[in-house]
Amino acid sequence: MVEFIRNTPLLIQIVFWYFAVVLKFPPIASAVKFYGFVISQQGLYLPTLGWQGDDRILPLILLTAFVVSVAGLFIDQGRARLICAGVAVLAAVALIATGALAVDLPVTNKFKASGGTSISPEMAALLLGIVFNSASYIAEIVRGTIDSLPKGQWEASAALGLSRRNTLNDIILPQVFRVVLPSFGNQYISLAKNTALGIAIGYPDLFNIYGTIANQTGHSLEGIIIVMLTYLILSWIISALVSLVDRRINTAGASR
Repeated sequence: MVEFIRNTPLLIQIVFWYFAVVLKFPPIASAVKFYGFVISQQGLYLPTLGWQGDDRILPLILLTAFVVSVAGLFIDQGRARLICAGVAVLAAVALIATGALAVDLPVTNKFKASGGTSISPEMAALLLGIVFNSASYIAEIVRGTIDSLPKGQWEASAALGLSRRNTLNDIILPQVFRVVLPSFGNQYISLAKNTALGIAIGYPDLFNIYGTIANQTGHSLEGIIIVMLTYLILSWIISALVSLVDRRINTAGASR
């Protein structure tokens, strides 16, 4: 399956997911319902959490505690991270128990669905195509990196009595992640740029919006420059984040 996806154009895969899969979903009158999820030709409808706390003091305090504790998971280390995780869980449970956060489930009738969060058929097809395509490339990158490691590491860990799972989690994957991170960055940049292919199935992405603006204003050159700069900035942001993670991982690895 990985070889099949990697050796077919992404544009064809997106068209396939749209016409052969998404548009074959049942009509809204007989939509598939699964634990609050609704699947139909009109798109996907997902349950969401809605804020019901208004401007009351207690819900706002709990929400602030949750946000700060989640942010602490990415900043603090060691025991402080465990404390932040516990505070985040308690704050989330308290928000739900007090009714400040309520689950908004989608409701359907013969003609349409309401409530929850909706994903258009075009967005669903584009998401499926890009996810499967990117996952196949990432899987091949990881597989090739694992195969490139010396076989003696597997034999040495087996001689020490480590299970295959422990060997993979404690010895192989830490080395693999450091090696594949730059390749992951390139793949994520390609993923961001590939969203422009949504124009093939009518998804109103950035490039499609540019076409509408250019037709109405006649400023084609200015519009395409703005689109190019937008994708360039997105690529720079992704590259900077990957470089930051790479420096932190390599520094931590060198210090040990």
